[in-house]
Amino acid sequence: MCKSQKMKRFSIYLFAASFFLLLFGSCNTNSNNPEIPAEISKEAKPWAYWWWMGNSVSPEGITANLEKYSKAGMGGLHIVPIYGEKGDEENFIQYVSPEWMEMLKHAVAEAERLNMG
Repeated sequence: MCKSQKMKRFSIYLFAASFFLLLFGSCNTNSNNPEIPAEISKEAKPWAYWWWMGNSVSPEGITANLEKYSKAGMGGLHIVPIYGEKGDEENFIQYVSPEWMEMLKHAVAEAERLNMG
């Protein structure tokens, strides 16, 4: 191997080593950074749509679902009522009826209990 090939190979290795030293040497591992909040607010956590299929919901189901969403780290949910449910028509709740409003109130109360939006 001639001298120019050795220099070229050395230059490549030197560049690669410098690149990785700069890349990994610039990582901050200090976990006491005051700019990072200790607890993430519900507004900053991810939110999702919560489809109420045929408005076929119950207080028990609402509570169980919200607890699972909260445990998964969700910050809140946007309720979207959908019509056309098949197979559970007997539990259908008319949109904005007094019963539907009670389910919504229950969902809001449970979300507040779980510090969700």
